[in-house]
Amino acid sequence: MTLDIRFTEIVDEIKEDLELQSGLVLSETQSGLLKLNKHIVFKKSDIEPYIKDITEYLKNTSPSERVWECYQVVSNDMYIIAINIENPYIRLNVVDLYN
Repeated sequence: MTLDIRFTEIVDEIKEDLELQSGLVLSETQSGLLKLNKHIVFKKSDIEPYIKDITEYLKNTSPSERVWECYQVVSNDMYIIAINIENPYIRLNVVDLYN
């Protein structure tokens, strides 16, 4: 239960970061998928208006200061926003969980 509460807080932080840093507001469905799967897959056309600001934020923010990452999937022109936690005590990248 504690882990579930923490993931809810992480999802809320991701939603806030995306909205404040790029103007991307997640729908209820997208928020639910993020809570359930710990990542969201976007079509390039859906995220393209926001990708410049997302990229700038990620370049200017240390991985230890944020809880997410954005990955481009070149083979099918998709993007993945996923929980990615890096600190001295834990490293969690949910994309790695699916390999």
